[in-house]
Amino acid sequence: MSARERARFDRRVSIHDSVQEMYERIHADGLTSAFDRFDPQARIRCNFCLRV
Repeated sequence: MSARERARFDRRVSIHDSVQEMYERIHADGLTSAFDRFDPQARIRCNFCLRV
């Protein structure tokens, strides 16, 4: 999810409370998730899954 899309959720990664809770727990433990890694990996991501 891009930063622009994340802003739509009022700085949440998901509209689901349970997902948001786990995301916050992961950060409290000093870990990262796929949400955190998505934007930084943009330059190495292939376009295969983005094709329509």
